[in-house]
Amino acid sequence: MERNTAALARSLIGAQSEEQVTRIIESHPVLRDPGKWRPYGGPEKAGTFQNQQQNAVAALTDKVINSIDALLLRECRARGIDPAGRDAPTTMQAAVEEFFGVRGADFSEVSQRRRRELAEDIQVIVEGSRQRPSILVVDRGEGQCPRAFPDTFLSLEKGNKVRIPFVQGKYNMGGTGALAFCGRQKYQLILSSRCPSLPDGGDRRWGVTLVRRHFAGKGDRVSWYEYCVGPDGEVMSFEADGLPIPPAGRTLAWGSLVKLYDYDLEDRSVATLGLWRELNRNLHFPGLPLLIHETRDFRGHSPSKVVLGNKVRIVVDDRDKIESAFPPILPIIMNLGAFGKRTVEVTAFREGTRADEFSSYRDAVFFTINGQTHATLSRSFLENKAKLGYVARSLLVHVDCTDIDTNVREDIFMASRDRMRSNEAWREIQEILARELREHEALKALNHARREQQMQRSADEQRFINEVVSRLIRSNRSLTAYLGLGGRVPGGVDPTTPGDVPIETFEGKRFPTFLRIYRFNGLGSSVFQKRVPVNSYAFLKLETDACNDYLSREAEAGEFRVEPDLAASVRLWNGMITVRLAPPEGATPGEAQHIVAELTRPYDPPLRAQCEVIFAPPGERQNGGRPSVERPPRGAGYRIPEPTLVYRTPRDGSKTWADMDPPWTGEDVAKVVPVEDEIDIYINMDANVLHRFVRAHRLTTRKVDMALHWYKVSIYLYSLLLHHDLAAIELQDQFSEIIKSVAKLILDLIYGQALQPEQDGDAEAD
Repeated sequence: MERNTAALARSLIGAQSEEQVTRIIESHPVLRDPGKWRPYGGPEKAGTFQNQQQNAVAALTDKVINSIDALLLRECRARGIDPAGRDAPTTMQAAVEEFFGVRGADFSEVSQRRRRELAEDIQVIVEGSRQRPSILVVDRGEGQCPRAFPDTFLSLEKGNKVRIPFVQGKYNMGGTGALAFCGRQKYQLILSSRCPSLPDGGDRRWGVTLVRRHFAGKGDRVSWYEYCVGPDGEVMSFEADGLPIPPAGRTLAWGSLVKLYDYDLEDRSVATLGLWRELNRNLHFPGLPLLIHETRDFRGHSPSKVVLGNKVRIVVDDRDKIESAFPPILPIIMNLGAFGKRTVEVTAFREGTRADEFSSYRDAVFFTINGQTHATLSRSFLENKAKLGYVARSLLVHVDCTDIDTNVREDIFMASRDRMRSNEAWREIQEILARELREHEALKALNHARREQQMQRSADEQRFINEVVSRLIRSNRSLTAYLGLGGRVPGGVDPTTPGDVPIETFEGKRFPTFLRIYRFNGLGSSVFQKRVPVNSYAFLKLETDACNDYLSREAEAGEFRVEPDLAASVRLWNGMITVRLAPPEGATPGEAQHIVAELTRPYDPPLRAQCEVIFAPPGERQNGGRPSVERPPRGAGYRIPEPTLVYRTPRDGSKTWADMDPPWTGEDVAKVVPVEDEIDIYINMDANVLHRFVRAHRLTTRKVDMALHWYKVSIYLYSLLLHHDLAAIELQDQFSEIIKSVAKLILDLIYGQALQPEQDGDAEAD
């Protein structure tokens, strides 16, 4: 029987598709017997399988996380340490440092050779077809003996790891999320053997089982999952010195192998490119590296590649992609609502960097626990909330949530590890994060520079603004209110083409030599005073000569702190430390608080500066306090939002579909990009709706020109109106879809007004 089981295991490892697995089941005397399949949780647990990750790579990442846990547990048990005991490491980083000798689990200081050696213990192998590949996740971790399968691989919600502090797995869902992406039959192969060096590693048998979907029959409300057992009702097993794994000629001596058949990857390109990038995003700072193997028939690609996570990529391997004058990681220290004090890490990439190299439109702000991404925010957040539309595609923002309070984690993070609950605490976190990003001097400067570089307009676009829009709005004063405009509409806009705006470089010192409070006028008493409204905040600025990466670099970094801690946020840029001071709970007007700011140095005493904080009445305004909204004086002008025309292919230096983020197609119509208190409007001049209208009505050349003219005017004005109204209810994300619907009617509505009369001999006019 064991010989037959070993042959079955090898045939299932070699199967390249679910069709081949189905044939194996139909020809095998045990697997084809319905009585040899046991419920994997049963119908009552169907929701556990279904309520998992929305994305195939996020689900696959959970398999990798299980492998990382298995390696850490192997090393822990091999040393005779109880993983749940008091001698065990208390964090994943501490475990990696103790068991693998990597300080702080930071692989940026480990040689490439050593990284690859460690990565050999966890492998993701892609084989089969290009469209629906099969994926193996293989590790040399602790492994499990066959009798342990029901309580480990095949258990649900038992909390096997809940008392082990240094592993990621807590919910005991067995990586069930990946099953939903496995073809139609949902086949998953599991093989495992206990590591022989462990105290209980005497049982060298391999356990093997196959998981599949049990389709709902007549009268069943849901389908469920089931796994196969042997003739004796137990998990099948066999003895072997090792198992063959791809690429050909390789074996697995112990550990675990999970194979997912016909896996539905969204990016079906070469695994060492597309999947590699996505795993680096989902494992921003993994406890251990892993190795990807591509075995399919792609040509001209690397057959294997190490996954280290985006953080190590940024710090070590891709520093040349960082925006000049920026450190690899720009830290912003902030009190992030329910998450408490966090150091948010921001990386700005050069303009030529691939938009999806480190982030994507869907995933641009990463919230991680133990290095694994648990939730993200899209670039729309950076564009609309942080108002950094021109650098959104070049930013990666990381928030490490590893040490947040357990109750807070459960209140905000979903067990699926790919999204947050939309509650008050989560909304407050987004508001604070957007504000701090929006107000950062470096990000504002870079956003402005990128905008100026892109706002090079043709004569036609300038004429459109000067002659058409300004005149139209001036002739109908009520439009200014509807469109969210204020002040006097100018007769035109300065048509000069802006040049390249460089980002100011700052040559700070590796170790600072001074820290002093910045005074706007250089005057004042010997003890500086800062007034802070009891219901608001105020900014305290301190001068220093520390370089921009002083608070974030990996080696010999400093720390800035305020005692008592009234700092709601701290940022260092170009010799200026900006501190947002917030009053403590219960502060009363007139109360004074003496504070000391301290900047530590690795080899010298810390630098200090002090001031006196006076808590002021609610609403008080003063230099450095909460900025009030500046309204233009009566009669003052403002700059009308500028439209940029976008074409499918380049036209006299114009923007193209490929320049947009995400890239446009013919279905797109317009986009609005907020920039501080202004907006920019992009209009697709090769939109399908426009071309379909021209073809349907067989317009003359003159009428085509008129249609283009009125299309621009209408889309521009509707974009202003929609953005103004959607921003008021914080639904800017809906703009693109709504303007698509509006565009379907615009040209037909104006056809009878402006285009059709020519047929009756009427003159056309602007």
